[in-house]
Amino acid sequence: MAALILALAPIPKDAPTNPAGIVTAKMWAALAQCETGNNLAHNTRSYISALGMAKGTFSNWGGTRADTRSWLRTMEVAERVAWYGHYNVKQKRFVWAVGPWGWGCLRKGGEAHRLLCANHTPVVKRWHRDCQQFRS
Repeated sequence: MAALILALAPIPKDAPTNPAGIVTAKMWAALAQCETGNNLAHNTRSYISALGMAKGTFSNWGGTRADTRSWLRTMEVAERVAWYGHYNVKQKRFVWAVGPWGWGCLRKGGEAHRLLCANHTPVVKRWHRDCQQFRS
């Protein structure tokens, strides 16, 4: 049944064909450094993973507790939140991406924001904000 649901789910045209198709690995690394000091084991009452994602967000977007110990899986969950969305099997619906601006370190500017602005992949470029500060 789950396979049928997944087969019928609307897939955005810019979704990665490779599930590990991380388009912004350098940006995520800079963001993790800012958010948690790049601590994969980061776990507070409210936040989890090197990217300091809210626990509910991480699990609602397809992450599991074990995924927080894998940098690749953490980035995949972040890519779903920021760029691609995902099919939530429990809710039987596609959840659209909400963008990267929930991360405080991106809103502050700095290296992660500069790397986001430097990435011209269409799925990332649509989320460019305040990039004029990084132009030479």
